[in-house]
Amino acid sequence: MHFRIAFLLFIYFPSYLFRRKKNNTGVGIILIKEWGQRVKNYLLYNDRIMLIKLKTVENALVIIQAYMPTSGYKGEEEEEVYEQLEVMDTVKKNDNLITLGDWNAIVDEGQEGHAFGKYGLGLRNNRAQRLIDFCKEKGLLITNTIFQQHLRCRYTWVKPGDTAPYQIDYIMVKKKHKIHIKQSKMCPGADMCSDHTVVVMKYKLQCKKKIYKPALNNSKWAVSKLKDEEEIENYNKANLNYTETEKTDTNQQWENFKHAITTAAKETLGN
Repeated sequence: MHFRIAFLLFIYFPSYLFRRKKNNTGVGIILIKEWGQRVKNYLLYNDRIMLIKLKTVENALVIIQAYMPTSGYKGEEEEEVYEQLEVMDTVKKNDNLITLGDWNAIVDEGQEGHAFGKYGLGLRNNRAQRLIDFCKEKGLLITNTIFQQHLRCRYTWVKPGDTAPYQIDYIMVKKKHKIHIKQSKMCPGADMCSDHTVVVMKYKLQCKKKIYKPALNNSKWAVSKLKDEEEIENYNKANLNYTETEKTDTNQQWENFKHAITTAAKETLGN
């Protein structure tokens, strides 16, 4: 049995939406009401990493939202965020894991192993190799690089004051779940009041087929017959014939009562 659902998964908010006087980072996740009611728990790890766990039919769905430091930060700060992302190791092996966010890395169009596909965009930058190594280590696949799209459906960010498009925002899943990805791309024209664009993934949650076992005794009495006055009288007479009148302990009284009801039903009502 399959459970189908389409996510608007790039639910990352650019930092300026959360910006305070001395803060230029922040992550958040928005869910429609139906999925908001499925939240089992969440973890706001820090202002760059957030995790939520959702109930599904079979295994849980875990979404990790990350916001990597921009190129203006030192490499040590980028490495610190990758170390903090070890939180994904707490996710159970069979759970559906989706990791998404602004990685500030350009992986380009050259496919490398199973970490990403050949439909990236741009020239690889110095942040890319760290992301690729991270994906290989965690067994992740960058989904919005595996589908052939027009170039206008690949870029995710345009630098303010520039016209060159870049692909730096990604949605990643476990490689073994690649078969469940139906589509992953940028949504051109979506108005986000941001220099980033929306990235959308369509994902099919696969559930184990439930095996129904017949009950040992699934017969039911034809109680609809008791709407007839004559049937009621016959049933009551049969019931009285099997009802014990002598005083016994509570357990024996219950057994006698049960025996009287079932025997009378069998004789007068049938299944």
